[in-house]
Amino acid sequence: MGLADVDATVKLSPNGAYSILAKGTTDYGPLTADLFFASGSAAVDVRNARFAGMDIKGQLRQTGAGPYAGRLDFA
Repeated sequence: MGLADVDATVKLSPNGAYSILAKGTTDYGPLTADLFFASGSAAVDVRNARFAGMDIKGQLRQTGAGPYAGRLDFA
């Protein structure tokens, strides 16, 4: 997808979770992401992201086998 010029701000909250704001460019246009990573549960909340002209929201959780599974809604 040709990811380039990535700039991310990562903030640690008092409860050990991470808030991540990121932006960059891709072969499909700009990329932005507002993510929340709860390290204790290995869950990623995609609060708001934009890629290839699509708005993306949803949640992913790490499975017992290791990869992530969940639901992402694209509009």
